[in-house]
Amino acid sequence: MIKKITNLSIVQALINISGRREQTLEDKMLGFYTVGDFALATLKKLGIDLASLKEYTRLDSFEKELIDELAESGDL
Repeated sequence: MIKKITNLSIVQALINISGRREQTLEDKMLGFYTVGDFALATLKKLGIDLASLKEYTRLDSFEKELIDELAESGDL
């Protein structure tokens, strides 16, 4: 059974974290991925329209593809 998370505070926290995409030790998690990448991929999996988020729209096509692949993978 899949449960849909609709808690707005969780979604807002993920949106806030999604801006953390610097390649610093604090924000880097795994390979190319940062804390912000995982937040954006999680938002996509929750059904949030990433195109409506400034954190996503300012990414280049390579970065967007990276987020999309992460969201579609079984790693999240």
